[in-house]
Amino acid sequence: MRSLCFRFLLGCGAFCIVLSGQETLSTLRGTATDASGGVAPGVAITVEEISTNILARKVITDNHGDYEIPGLKEGTYRLTATITGFKTSITNDIIVAANQVRRIDIHLEVVTAASEVTVTAA
Repeated sequence: MRSLCFRFLLGCGAFCIVLSGQETLSTLRGTATDASGGVAPGVAITVEEISTNILARKVITDNHGDYEIPGLKEGTYRLTATITGFKTSITNDIIVAANQVRRIDIHLEVVTAASEVTVTAA
């Protein structure tokens, strides 16, 4: 009986350690919009931890232009948003504290053609 109680308490202690470790993780979320303020679905969002240059996560915005990246540890991040027809949006130095939900909205600008190239066979 004593052994059973000890195993139970040991299991509870390990469970509490796992839960307390998860409490320090944070979330980035936001909405991608175009220049007119319309939502931008299908935008590829990547988040890198700046100190290590390691890709933390990659997600795609949903039909409402929303994204969410949970499970980030405390640190400083770079968020990159890309979609065809728009300039790449980069947000640097996003400081994420422990157990935080941080909102980073993305405003995309349309790519404008700077020049036209015409090729003629000789």
